[in-house]
Amino acid sequence: MNKNKKPVVVEEPKVIFDSGAQRSERMDTRYDLIPTLALRRIGRRYQLGTRYGEWNWAKGFPLSDLMNHTIDHLLIFRDRYVALKLEHPELSDAEVCAMLVEERSDDDLAGAAWGIITIMELEERGKLG
Repeated sequence: MNKNKKPVVVEEPKVIFDSGAQRSERMDTRYDLIPTLALRRIGRRYQLGTRYGEWNWAKGFPLSDLMNHTIDHLLIFRDRYVALKLEHPELSDAEVCAMLVEERSDDDLAGAAWGIITIMELEERGKLG
């Protein structure tokens, strides 16, 4: 080994702010791109689950149970959409979606998103049973 060689230092690209503060430019996750309204709707679904205890979902569920509930929420939403399209064929998709929002008693899309997010989290934690 040659003792005269200097180690090669590879610097990450960095951002220098107007204040002079510096930070690595590398960011693997873009939280700023997560839609706020959707996140609030999903948060309300997690709030509903607290009737079973705080963090009840983190105890784990069978994958089949989560998939069945998630698919059920999607099918309920689809059935409502199809029913409105059949009843009002003259309406555009945007108009039908506006009616779906107005008539929403249970947020089935948030329920489906809750299921998918919970499956993803429990998969990572090894808690899918």
